[in-house]
Amino acid sequence: MSEVTYNTASYAIVTDTACDLPSEWLAEKNVCAVPMYIHMRRGKTLRDYVDVCVPDFYITLAQAEGEITTSTPSVEEYKAIYQNLLAQGYDHVISVHASSLLSGSYGTAVVAARALDAEDKIIVMDSKTVSAAQGFIVEDLVASRSAGVSFEEAIAHARTVREYSRMYLVPAPGCSIGHNGRRVTGVRGKTHQLLARMSGTRELFMLDENGGFIRISSGKLLVRLAGAIVREMSVYSHEHGPVAYAEIGSGMPRDLAMVEKPMNTNEFEKRRIRISNVCAAAAVHVGVGAIGVAFVPDGLIGALDTSM
Repeated sequence: MSEVTYNTASYAIVTDTACDLPSEWLAEKNVCAVPMYIHMRRGKTLRDYVDVCVPDFYITLAQAEGEITTSTPSVEEYKAIYQNLLAQGYDHVISVHASSLLSGSYGTAVVAARALDAEDKIIVMDSKTVSAAQGFIVEDLVASRSAGVSFEEAIAHARTVREYSRMYLVPAPGCSIGHNGRRVTGVRGKTHQLLARMSGTRELFMLDENGGFIRISSGKLLVRLAGAIVREMSVYSHEHGPVAYAEIGSGMPRDLAMVEKPMNTNEFEKRRIRISNVCAAAAVHVGVGAIGVAFVPDGLIGALDTSM
């Protein structure tokens, strides 16, 4: 059986709102962002990016009482989206999702593609990351499509961006997350939260190669944790060259500014491309006041774009 080669750039791009790209940009670039769900008290359910303004939601979250939970889009939602895109005349669909270790979005998208018997037309990608690093992959696909790059080549390059992207995160004060990126709850979680608040200790996590969070450091001074991130960027840059980075925050600009202090170094070349708000669903788990950085070799995103 001969290998299938796609000779057209007529493909749709789908992602979930965990990519933390601005809704206006996604709409402008014709990217379908499927909303995550936030379940508030008294049975109220909100759709990320649709029913909530993300920065405003941070205030709601900070003042909320009782447990708030999140969920992913359903199989039926993904089926409807894929069917609609194919009906519009797209030859293929590339669907990029938050790490399968952090969210069920990827799994439900895979089931939807199989249910439509359209796995030859719909490629579902586990980004193995989240937030701005997931956004890098989406941006790369948009650049490839705009340049007329074939579906096959675009996917191959997006996988390269996935391989080289890195992400570090410091959850909000008193907040700890597990390997699955969800807030640690129950007796253990409450005890940890109390002790962390009493001591003023915060934790630094990185995403491992499988897309799960691992704790690599902790400390009382946020600027030192930010410095640890910058040192990781410096080591990475010496191996891979200049880096492009995105800062990530959930509602505390003053804390996010702490990231910029250690960035004032000539040890390596870097370029900030944006500041990303953590989506509402993710903020439920990482808390209000989380900060982080995602980075990738500068120039890698859109490297197939011959018009650039």
